[in-house]
Amino acid sequence: MLSYTELRQRLADAVAALEGWRQSPYAFDDFARVPDSLADQVFAVGLPTSEDSGDSRQNPRKLEEGSLVATDVRVRFVRRLRTTGSDAVTDTDTALDAEDVLRQTIMGVDRAGLHLRYHSTPSRVSAGGWHRCELRFTVIHRIPLE
Repeated sequence: MLSYTELRQRLADAVAALEGWRQSPYAFDDFARVPDSLADQVFAVGLPTSEDSGDSRQNPRKLEEGSLVATDVRVRFVRRLRTTGSDAVTDTDTALDAEDVLRQTIMGVDRAGLHLRYHSTPSRVSAGGWHRCELRFTVIHRIPLE
């Protein structure tokens, strides 16, 4: 079993272990949307939704076995961009490389108690001196019911 807190922390710890990256002190929903939350190489991990995977409807389980759920996981991060000339293009490429590293890092976490799948990159914006990106994953795991 893997609680939501344990799942979020496992993913955040993996990214925070990368050189130069740190977790935002802002709540996931505020991070990168509140101007004061922007800083280079800062990230946040959010779990906006979960739903029953269907196994508990088909195979009723004892409470101690928990419930199998599919959790939507979002990793949001920002990178600073210089805004003029070839520096802006170079910084954009660096930010895109960071996206690859974060995606690979998340996909490389310890899989004990979970199945992990990269889903999409629903938002990627480079404007105003910042590259803002969000990576989306689906995690199948069992949550405790008691």
